[in-house]
Amino acid sequence: LSVQVIGINEHGVDCEEEPEPDPTRNVVFNINVTCTRNRNAPTTATEPHQLYHQSSIYSRAFKWIPCGDQEQEFADDPPRIVHDDILVAKLRPGQQIEANCHAVKGIGRDHAKFSPVATATYRLLPTIRLLGEIRGEAAVRLQESFSEGVIELREKDGEKFAVVADARRDTCSRNVFRHDDLAPLVELGRKKDHFIFSVESTGALKSSELVVEACKISKPVADAVLRYGKNHPVFRNKILIPIGRGLVRMTARLRMKRLGLGELTKIPAVSEAAALEQASDFVQQLVLFVYSLGVFWGYYIYTKVSTPETLKVYEFEEFREESDKVIGELQVRVEQLEAALKNRGIKIPVISSPPVEHKDAQATSQTKEEATQQNQSNPLPKPRFPRVSSLPVDTASNVLLKGESRKSL
Repeated sequence: LSVQVIGINEHGVDCEEEPEPDPTRNVVFNINVTCTRNRNAPTTATEPHQLYHQSSIYSRAFKWIPCGDQEQEFADDPPRIVHDDILVAKLRPGQQIEANCHAVKGIGRDHAKFSPVATATYRLLPTIRLLGEIRGEAAVRLQESFSEGVIELREKDGEKFAVVADARRDTCSRNVFRHDDLAPLVELGRKKDHFIFSVESTGALKSSELVVEACKISKPVADAVLRYGKNHPVFRNKILIPIGRGLVRMTARLRMKRLGLGELTKIPAVSEAAALEQASDFVQQLVLFVYSLGVFWGYYIYTKVSTPETLKVYEFEEFREESDKVIGELQVRVEQLEAALKNRGIKIPVISSPPVEHKDAQATSQTKEEATQQNQSNPLPKPRFPRVSSLPVDTASNVLLKGESRKSL
């Protein structure tokens, strides 16, 4: 109930009249409320509901206006506002609200206001295991540590003892661990394959209907497989039905074995509908598993490549390649320089280091330690002159390589 400015070129658009509602697409509600003064209000009245009529507008003011054959179609359950005590607006004398409201159907994916679910939660089934017998006053304290109905007290030999009555009612408060004498005797846990769902509805649909519809919507892959199987007999008869019947047989054998009833002697008959349902669910779970596996594998590869250790190795490889390239260029330049010097008859002195005698590791380490101590005691003097730039050397090498004359120097 607000006015919003729309930017549009109004030429060629006629918006003066409200379009006729379509019975198959529209549900129309009308509201027409005017606020007036209460002439009979007490002189001491200060509250708006005493001073005025229709000062607060609630959702009950919306009236359904049937169009077409909607009156016969919704005769048993006419459309209505689910909650009639929602405050819509507050008016003062002279103010009026008159509107025809067209209900719009949407899904929660577009906006949360379209979702028929109010609150949806789930939790794992709690498990409570008593590791020892708890009697007397300790049993009473144990019962008080849990929610009502979780622990039951029974009598044996004229003395009360505690047993677990309904672990599902436990709210996982863990108050029992406040008692030092009870904590070692109680083991709390959760059953990882048992989920308890709680679904609350806004009133548009019943909670039971919401769960059924959610199960239908959450199986798009299975529905697609079923539709494809109906349109392709070979795929249905050769692949889906054998897979479905095989799954039913395997499930029956596993259940018999788990219950300790022995081997399955008679294979139960499986209808085509049941086989298709089992096969479609299996294909959906397989697709979801493969998709999840691909996502986790991609994430693993991404994290493996983007780790600091991997990045350091990658940077080192780049640095080594660049260093090898520079060293190769320097070797080529040195070979060219040596060839140019040789052509000019300039001899290059060869400096060789004296051979190093191999000694045992202990003597070598002692020599290094003595040299280090000597260097620390007698530090080398600082150079008298600053370091000479290598620019003249580079210039000389360029002269030799380019074959310039000595006069050009």
